[in-house]
Amino acid sequence: MRIDWKDWYKDFNRPLDLFQAQFYSRSCDGGLKELLGVSFKHQLYIFRENSADGYFLKKERVVFDEYVLKNRLKNQTFLKHSNKKILKQCRELESFFLSLGRYNFSQLNRRQLLVLLNKSTKLLNKRIAAIWIGFLIDKVVEQRLEQILKYSDLPMEETYAVIQTADKANHIVQEELDLMKIAAIKGNKNNALIKHHSKYSYIPCYSVGVAPYTIEYFKKRILGVSTTQAKVRVGKLSKELRKNKHRYELLLKNKSLTKDSREFIRYAHDFIFFKDYRSHFRSLVIFNLRKLLSSVSQRYSITLNQLTLLLQSEISLLLSRNTAPAPITMAIAKRKSNKYVYLYSGGQEKVFYKTKDFPIDLPSKVASIRGTIAFAGKTRGVVRVIMNPNEINKVKTGDILVTSMTRPDYVSAMKRAAAIVTDEGGVLCHAAIISRELHKPCIIGTRVATEVLKDGDMVEVDSNKGIVRRL
Repeated sequence: MRIDWKDWYKDFNRPLDLFQAQFYSRSCDGGLKELLGVSFKHQLYIFRENSADGYFLKKERVVFDEYVLKNRLKNQTFLKHSNKKILKQCRELESFFLSLGRYNFSQLNRRQLLVLLNKSTKLLNKRIAAIWIGFLIDKVVEQRLEQILKYSDLPMEETYAVIQTADKANHIVQEELDLMKIAAIKGNKNNALIKHHSKYSYIPCYSVGVAPYTIEYFKKRILGVSTTQAKVRVGKLSKELRKNKHRYELLLKNKSLTKDSREFIRYAHDFIFFKDYRSHFRSLVIFNLRKLLSSVSQRYSITLNQLTLLLQSEISLLLSRNTAPAPITMAIAKRKSNKYVYLYSGGQEKVFYKTKDFPIDLPSKVASIRGTIAFAGKTRGVVRVIMNPNEINKVKTGDILVTSMTRPDYVSAMKRAAAIVTDEGGVLCHAAIISRELHKPCIIGTRVATEVLKDGDMVEVDSNKGIVRRL
């Protein structure tokens, strides 16, 4: 089968594997339809080392965005109940996978493992769209918000800032608050750290291949933090949340807002908070799914990363045998050594490999890339490409942070960086919000930064013009 790349639009880059891409694709077909009334029938993933590029059909993406903007974001019933419905489905995932994580998988036989795997994938195929929806509709939410603010008396930038800023603690902020309270303890902190590790080690698990935090990670973060410093940090974070809440409440009281505009601002404010908070559900799901898949991989003497090169049906086939059959070992070997493509099309799925008629290499030797200006400025530095939270310590003071998209647990690296460059995002994305707070040059939505730029590249980030140049 030959794929015409002109028909496809690269939408994102993620640290994910084939196993995950399969349930994302299925849920964005069925589960998304349940939430929005519209879905994606076609998705394509190009798998590279440690990440995958995700594509939608251009025509389908346009139809999707237009439908959501016209039939959902201007519908008061949707605005009132949508976030609650999405949260309910996320809670369903949370409950199931917390229960899954309590199993002692080493005591289960192959049949029992297969039953749990099938239950897990069935729920993921149905519900994971609830976690992805924040990413899938963020651009049209931005468009609708811009339309509303354009016809109000409110200053655009200041109002954006208020709507974007969280007034309650997400899981990342809550973890920092709890860790600083441990740092403030006088005497032995070991028991408190053990409980903290048990509660928050799941946070970096955006994909099965990303390991959870170790207890040493948390110990290192409070090393040298005095009791006074910890208490000051807790007070500062709490004060910021109260201040943000007050500013938001004042915004809602503004008399220039119509009833419908006020309702959408409420929706957008909650939506933006959930965009960050959804990482909690995703990481918790993957963290506990990882335990099940690790047990399977150990039984067949293959690595966890090799197991996640397989489709759901292939893992089921594996669990039906005492040893890995030849088709499974061949699939792992081929995908491990090649870039490959997973295509989901109208419920049909297929894996393709690089051939003469099917090139999947994209140009990397380019002099410059362009994106959207999130915060203006100009600086130079060394590139550090970050694809998951366990890599943030690569970023040293003055480096250029390059990533697919930033998340709440990237903030410490963003503070050290001289500039931020992302593949994805719009004016309401995390990178845009934080770069404005930090006054750091930031270019978002380049689409190709993580492909083109490599660790150690010297670049100039000119976010006055939205250009990144290799030097």
